[in-house]
Amino acid sequence: MNLTRIRIISFILIVACIIVKLLKKRRVETFISPKKRVCVIICGFAPRSFKYVHKTIQNKIIDVLNTKYEVDTFHHSLLSKMGSIESSRSGENDLDINNEDVNLLNVKELITEYQEDIDIQHYIEKSCGANENHKINPLRELYSEKQAVTNFPIEDYDACVMIWSDAYVIKEINLKHVEDAIENKSVFYSTDYNTWGGVANKFYITSPKMLKNVSSRIDLYVERCKDLKGKKENNEKFLKYSLMKYNAEMKHTDMFYLKIRAHGEPNYYIKFIDKYVLKREADKIKKMFASGKIDA
Repeated sequence: MNLTRIRIISFILIVACIIVKLLKKRRVETFISPKKRVCVIICGFAPRSFKYVHKTIQNKIIDVLNTKYEVDTFHHSLLSKMGSIESSRSGENDLDINNEDVNLLNVKELITEYQEDIDIQHYIEKSCGANENHKINPLRELYSEKQAVTNFPIEDYDACVMIWSDAYVIKEINLKHVEDAIENKSVFYSTDYNTWGGVANKFYITSPKMLKNVSSRIDLYVERCKDLKGKKENNEKFLKYSLMKYNAEMKHTDMFYLKIRAHGEPNYYIKFIDKYVLKREADKIKKMFASGKIDA
């Protein structure tokens, strides 16, 4: 066999090996599943305290989700035509607020509405809340949830995470619970505190279909209050009622966050912190809030 013939055969073998490797690679890539998609939905009244908490939502929820999934973030927020906040809580009333705070976190889509313009009077008149604050504010919250799931394309995702814009997130989101929501469309995760006889609101991990149903529960509100025949019901009990109506499998997640008021002070959730995070971290956070508030 002459040298030229050997070179030709060697060349053919090399080319054949390259083709086989490319075909194997293509076959492997074909069987690799694309990343699942998760949407994060922020609701609420951003001018109140979003400036204090937006970085924690980014770091503890969005960034953690990004390690495993394709993630898009959506934000629905009420704004105010007033330059200050109206509140019955000591230290909050008449504090300056800034509607531009809604833009502090980069999101795929942002929808804003002035709270003075939304039409919830019909619900207020038929409300079964205990007092005026328990009528107006919960209904604004229900309105924000409904607007979010109605206007954002949540059906394009495999799972949804909803959180409120006053949540100072301390513990990272549990990816196992997100995966469970992807695999089991009926599960609904919420925290195991702030239940008040029902199911904790303002942080959820669930499927798009379940979120669409449950976060549209304002549509059930008038009929529910009518059925109570004068009895009062808080938002947490109403959430539980709605979940039962849609046959949700209610589960607890180990998420822990604090609600931050307009003046930068945490709510009473801080009393529970030792149960959810390691002592060193808990002590650090308690020390940070020892002055009563956090800087923006």
